Formats: sequence, structure tokens, C-alpha cells
Amino acid sequence: MLQFASTKIVTKAKPIETLAESAFLHLPLSAYHGHFAHPVVQAGDMVLKYQLIAKAGDPFSANVHAPVSGRVVGVQKFPDCGGGMTSMLVLQNDFAGACIDFPAIPSDDPPADTILDLLSAAGVIGAGGAQFPTALKYRAAGQHIQAFIINGTECEPYLTADYVLMRERTASLFEGIRLVNTFLQAKEVVIVIEDHNHELLTVFAPYLAQARYAGIRMQVVMEEYPQGSERQIVFAVTGREMAPPLHPSREGFVVSNAGTVVAAYHALAERLPVVNRIVTVSGDGLQQAGNYEVPIGTPVGYLLNQLGITPEHYTIVLGGPMMGRHVTDWASPVTKGSGGILVLPRDPVKRENCIGCSRCVEACPMRLMPLKYDEGWRRSNLAMLKNYQLPVCIECGACEYVCPSNVPLVASIKAGKLLLRKEG
Repeated sequence: MLQFASTKIVTKAKPIETLAESAFLHLPLSAYHGHFAHPVVQAGDMVLKYQLIAKAGDPFSANVHAPVSGRVVGVQKFPDCGGGMTSMLVLQNDFAGACIDFPAIPSDDPPADTILDLLSAAGVIGAGGAQFPTALKYRAAGQHIQAFIINGTECEPYLTADYVLMRERTASLFEGIRLVNTFLQAKEVVIVIEDHNHELLTVFAPYLAQARYAGIRMQVVMEEYPQGSERQIVFAVTGREMAPPLHPSREGFVVSNAGTVVAAYHALAERLPVVNRIVTVSGDGLQQAGNYEVPIGTPVGYLLNQLGITPEHYTIVLGGPMMGRHVTDWASPVTKGSGGILVLPRDPVKRENCIGCSRCVEACPMRLMPLKYDEGWRRSNLAMLKNYQLPVCIECGACEYVCPSNVPLVASIKAGKLLLRKEG
């Protein structure tokens, strides 16, 4: 695992703030690996905040709701952060803030057998970046859950969105954990944080002392990357290695990001869908760094313009510096899985050929051989990509970070996986 000099100090003390809303929102219809939601509105329709505007097309897609009231412009294609074009539903904000009428919510907890339906209806997906539908994840875990692990590590440099969420919305976090576990019935419930965030122990202490949250415990782990990866965090908590073909969910371990659990709270206790996202805006020497809650679909360019940032001299990354993706078009939006927007110096990079030093192999937390993926992708050698277990790669970027030749390993990994998916 890798250790970084802390880059979080710039935004760690910053509270959650809001900005002026954008006049137009670009709402992605696809969240997880090309599985699409289908619009249930048409161009010209007026919609209310929280209204369902696109319905999940299959179990791997997710409902999309209007983050603001306004007029539907239609479905248009915009560049995504993977370099391709993807369909997005464009909504013009009328700034009225008119909301749908919600039925009276029972004061009692929702029945356990309705939990998954409520999560699906609210469009709750993994907020840590993978954007896998949460209800499907919980259903696939089956019965006899050994541990429900709440991932609060946020191990990528710069990002503090989960940290401030846990610090400022602690009650929602604990209620979300409790409500989700009425379905999971896990034998053990563990909130995991990194040691540099130890002050959260004091924040959490009043909740851990309540009988309502009996059985929830804390675990503090070292600040290492990629500590927040599912297999790594299960190992940190249980000591059990989950080398493929073993998978945590099939072995009775359910891992959810802290932001996902808070979204689950809103869905289960308030019947509110996911329409907002907290993002860390940071970067080297950035004066306007902070943690901002913005509507899903807010164009990255609009958000940065609000902070007085122009693109000419910067590289913009949506997500973290290790697993995030470069923004090539400022119309690219904040999604449900966007934890950060990084503004980094645009330095010229001279990429050279692999020198066979094997540093990428030493850095790989999955014990793979990343140097073979660049070779396999360049040669379109699908057999090589399969033989060296490319699908097992978690795309953490540790290999590229340590590469002395600046070989674009992550790009070749993503492109190689795309080749394999096209093959079927």
C-alpha cells in the first residue's frame, strides 16, 4: 500500500457549503457500466424537485430524480470522463424550488421487507465511486451477513467530503446504519476511519453510548492507499484475505461508503431520493478549496466558475487524483459518485516506454502485473489481458503513481477492460 503526505488539511476544517444553482443540469442516465435509466418525461415538460424523471431499465441501473424544479430540455449526448459520449437528460432550472407532495411518512421504521424497494425507488447507488445500485448489492449478499462495514476511510489524497459528512451529519449516519441493518441483520457492524481522523471518535461517542446503536463499533486503521477498497477494508477489519475468486459479499461481508448510508437514511426515514452530492473542490495552492453540496448534474465548469477558476492553466479531475478521471469538457456533470473536483497544475508529461522495473507489481494491492496490461492493450491481445487477470484490477492507480516512466497504465487498464466487455 502507498502512503501520501497529507493533502487533506486544506479542506478538512471547511464546513459543508452551498453555491448558487446552475441554470442547466446535465443528468446522466447511466451510472453503472452502461446500464441506462429510461426517461419518463419529454422535452417541454415541467417537473418538480424530487420528481422521478428517468426509471431504471434493469437491476444494474438506477432511478433519476429532478434535483430542481424546471423544464425538461431533452436528452442530449455529452462527453463523459471516460472520453466517450453518453446520454444525459438536460433540465432547465426555473429557480422556483417547487417540490412534489410527499405522503405522510409513518413514524415507525419501515418494515424490513420494504427496505430494498425504498432504496431502489430513491435511486440510491454507491457514493464511493463505483455507483453500483445499493439495493442490488444488499440483495446479492443474501442471508447470514457476518459484518456490515461502513467505509469512512476516504483514502484518496485531497478528498474530505465523506469526513465532513460524518462530522456534520452524524445523526443521519447512525440512523442510516441502524435502518439498513434492520434488513441485513449483520452479526457485527463496524464504522472504519483512518487514524488521521481520530477526532471523529469524540464526535461519534455520544451515539455509540446510546442503546439505540448497541452493537456498532469503531475501528481505526492506518492512513494507507488503497485502504478504502472493498477487499482491503475487509482484510483490515477481519484479517481475512479476499483474493479472487473470493468476493466479500459472497463471503458475508457488506461494505458501504458513509455517503451511501446517509443517502439510505434519507430514502428510508424521509422517502427522499438522491438529488444532491457533497464534493471536495481542492488542488495544489487552490484558494477557493472547500466542501460543497451541489445538485446532481451540475456542470463542472459552472461550479468552478462560481469559484473564480478558469481552465486555461489547469488539469481538472472529477473524483480523486488516483481513481478520478480527467474532465475534457466542462459540461461534464457532478454525478452521484463524484467525491471531488480537483484543480491541478497543467504540467507537460513526457511518457516513456516501460523499462521493466516491476515497481508497479510491487505497488499493486491485488498482486497483479500491471505492466502486462499496457502491453496487452497496445497489441489488442485479449488472451494476455485475461491470463494476467485484468478484470480483477480495482483501478486504484497505485501502479501509475509509482511508474518512473510515466506509462499510462490506468488508461490502458480501462481500455483493456472495454475490449474485454466488447468481446462479451
